[in-house]
Amino acid sequence: LYMRDWSDPANVVFVNPGLSEEDVCGTRVIANARVMLGALREHGGTPVTVAGNLNRKFVRHVFDRYVWPVDDYVDLIRKVTKVYNEQNFWDIHVDRVLLELAGYIRKHKKRFIATKRSGEVFERARVGEAFAHLFQTCFHKLSLDYVVPMYCEVPEVQQAAAYSFYRVGQLAEDWILAKELAPEILTPQARAAAVAHDFREDYQIRAAAARITRPLLNFGLLEKRRGPREDDVGKMSYLRKTPLFDKLLTFRL
Repeated sequence: LYMRDWSDPANVVFVNPGLSEEDVCGTRVIANARVMLGALREHGGTPVTVAGNLNRKFVRHVFDRYVWPVDDYVDLIRKVTKVYNEQNFWDIHVDRVLLELAGYIRKHKKRFIATKRSGEVFERARVGEAFAHLFQTCFHKLSLDYVVPMYCEVPEVQQAAAYSFYRVGQLAEDWILAKELAPEILTPQARAAAVAHDFREDYQIRAAAARITRPLLNFGLLEKRRGPREDDVGKMSYLRKTPLFDKLLTFRL
């Protein structure tokens, strides 16, 4: 399960690049990639700030067109935000980094520009390939510890992500409480590493939610239903895999 090449059908884990536009166009990752890349293509790129980020005008443009999770208080954010720095909108920042790692954005003459390859995100015949590429880039190249900087580093979770996918496929056929799913999708080594960083047992839930279930929600492989009450990590939420999960991921054990 630790094998890195998920594009080979003969491997233990296979990520299917042959999905249709109908399969993937409703996912946040593709919708928001099209927003960001489309804006870059339309405006011929955007200047890079001194800090190496997207400039405020571009961030505001993207923010107003983004597809946000339903539990984000976007209207409230819009009311209280006066300066649209990229680092203040972590989802936008992470998506920009992901698209760079995937080869869809690059810096050129102090500007962020969309690459020629980024066109596959918009092509009906190739968007499934782009989706699979973004998925592998997310779990192979993007540091999921970086994605959740408010918590300590637990690289053992990402290193065993393929095991987590397999367990999600087994346990989330029907609605399951997030707090019950999280510990079961981590390897014993990952659980031990998470607890070692925080004596509270619920850090296992935080580690799994931030690095596994949250990205799977973003890719549309999981869906979420609110439970009777919520907290900061959604432990009382219910999760269930979507039909897209089994279309994208195949396990050969």
